[in-house]
Amino acid sequence: MLRRITWVLAVVCPLRVGDAQTPDSLRPAACIPRSSDSVIAAAFIRVTAFDTTQGIAGAYLSLWAGQINQQFHISPPVVLSVLFKEDPGKTPPDTQATGYFGFFGMYGLTLHRGKPAENIQTLQTTLNPAVDSALLRAIHDGAAAPGAPPFPERARGDAATLRVRLWSFRTKGPPTERGGALFRYRSPLFRIVQEARPLPGLAPPRYPEEDRRAGKEGMVDMIFVIGVDGVPVEGTILVERATNLPFVARTVEAIRSYRYSPARVAGCPVAILAFQPFDFRLVPP
Repeated sequence: MLRRITWVLAVVCPLRVGDAQTPDSLRPAACIPRSSDSVIAAAFIRVTAFDTTQGIAGAYLSLWAGQINQQFHISPPVVLSVLFKEDPGKTPPDTQATGYFGFFGMYGLTLHRGKPAENIQTLQTTLNPAVDSALLRAIHDGAAAPGAPPFPERARGDAATLRVRLWSFRTKGPPTERGGALFRYRSPLFRIVQEARPLPGLAPPRYPEEDRRAGKEGMVDMIFVIGVDGVPVEGTILVERATNLPFVARTVEAIRSYRYSPARVAGCPVAILAFQPFDFRLVPP
């Protein structure tokens, strides 16, 4: 069963990476008119433990975010930006929604007690190779740096899988309590003219036959980019949460076949970062 898609829009924008005081550093795509309204946001890195059974403390993850932050360097002028919906759920039904530009990407690594990090990889691309390469390099260099935090003594096991997320929040200051603020910037606000719309005939993922016979139910939450052509973009399809691996395989299979009418801002088709939940529920015969 498909549930409602939550989404943000993605466009390519020039960016000058600076310190936390650099204003007006973001520019909209050429086809989108400049808006006179703006907000202040902060791009930052957050590190989370994929396998929570390892007992990795939040303080340790914050140290890792800071370490990667120190190693992260990217030159202007271009990164992929994401137009986040402004105050989701608070826009009156008869009012057009607005959004501001931010950043989104996901990376992974495995840390070992007393050994080098491995499996450093892009889990969800920003669609900009320079940004992805800079984050992967920062993760690698952060793991090898002399000041890198040691594997926690009290953690259970000798390995931990971590996820590194690059994203933005509207803020009055760098959200350091959330981990690893890179810089602040001023983003224009834009009116969202049309959301991405699924084309007729999109079927839910096929139910795995073995799970059907066993009476298993569950859910899968996915994140993926819908391109300007309405096609889900390979390399951006990411599992956010799932209860069953066979459900994940069938969901990814379905997403790759889906087609959409692209989202539009000021008449311009734009890529869209979609958050899509899927339910696997058995229907009595």
